[in-house]
This record gives sequence, C-alpha cells and structure tokens, in this order.
Amino acid sequence: MALGFVKPKQPAESTLISARVRQLLDDGTLNNKDERVIKLLKLEGEKSRAEIQEFLRESKEGTRQRLNNLANLDLIQRQGQGRSTIYVAL
Repeated sequence: MALGFVKPKQPAESTLISARVRQLLDDGTLNNKDERVIKLLKLEGEKSRAEIQEFLRESKEGTRQRLNNLANLDLIQRQGQGRSTIYVAL
C-alpha cells in the first residue's frame, strides 16, 4: 500500500461558472477574460484591481472597465474604496 499525500479536490468547472454566467458568455455579453476573472475570484477569493490586471496582462483602464462591467452585472462585488478596494465573486 502506497503512502502519500492526497491532492485536494479542485471544484468542478461547472460549479465555478453559474448558469447565468454561462448564458452571458453564450450571448456575447461576457468574454473569455471576464470568465477568467470570475473563476479567479471564486478559486482564490478577494483580489485587488492590480492583481487582476497582472493576472490578465491587461491595461489598468481595461481592467477597471472590465471590473465595473462585472460589478454592474452583479457577478462580482467591489469592497472598500480607493487603494484598498478589493473584488470578490458573488
């Protein structure tokens, strides 16, 4: 019998992306980068704009617009203000 570490289970992709998000992806409202942001926040929890910007390798303005759009669609939540602002998945 082999002894070893058991890898923690990763959430199934279907549990990371809700039916609503899937529909928004299918109808073109969201794109691949939007989906990546949602998955990142669900897997790793809260992130700053700068962390998400680095993850996406996107401009500051592009990331800001993306996060505002996702927040307006009630897919993520903005917490805090100014430099201490973080984002979490809903």
